[in-house]
Amino acid sequence: MKNYCGMVALAAGGLLCVGAASAGVRVDLFVYENSDNGDVSMIDLWVDVVDSGSFVDFVFRNDSTGPATVANVYFEMNSLLSGGSVHAQSGGVSFSTGGNPPNPAQPAFLYGGAWGGNLYRAGANPPPSFNGIDPGETLTIRFSLVGSYADVVAALQPNATDGFRIAQHVISVNDDFSIWTINTPTPGGAAVLALGGLVAMRRRR
Repeated sequence: MKNYCGMVALAAGGLLCVGAASAGVRVDLFVYENSDNGDVSMIDLWVDVVDSGSFVDFVFRNDSTGPATVANVYFEMNSLLSGGSVHAQSGGVSFSTGGNPPNPAQPAFLYGGAWGGNLYRAGANPPPSFNGIDPGETLTIRFSLVGSYADVVAALQPNATDGFRIAQHVISVNDDFSIWTINTPTPGGAAVLALGGLVAMRRRR
């Protein structure tokens, strides 16, 4: 088990534990598959979408308050991005392009329905329980921009007409089970969840 705290070296030679701060636009990831019906109340997974000029960076962050390891990330096919590569990763994280399973678990209607194919995917190198994104760690995936940064941010919102989704496979939740997360429900799905009083439950792991 890796430390749950990001460390920064100080000039005096010490270490400082720091929390995550958004450098771009925060996009939360919601649990959409939890077949074990496990407790995910401690889950806090999100992506920082950062404007990097002709590129856009997706910084995956794990701010969960209990055990949970992101083992795979997936980007749905879209016309706003091209390429895709592992650009940066914090100490303790080791990802490569590809990985298994090759596709995320199929989202239900409330989360946009069938997955539209992968533009890019990356997985933790074996063993994923050690090389995945633990609390306090990060992974940055970089794409070339085809559209604008504003277009990308808009496409990740619940009301996006031609949006795309980001999915994650998260293992070792509470050292016991796995779940799948996705960036947002569809507009109709969000309305249904609101009627059920569930939107406020940010389904964290």
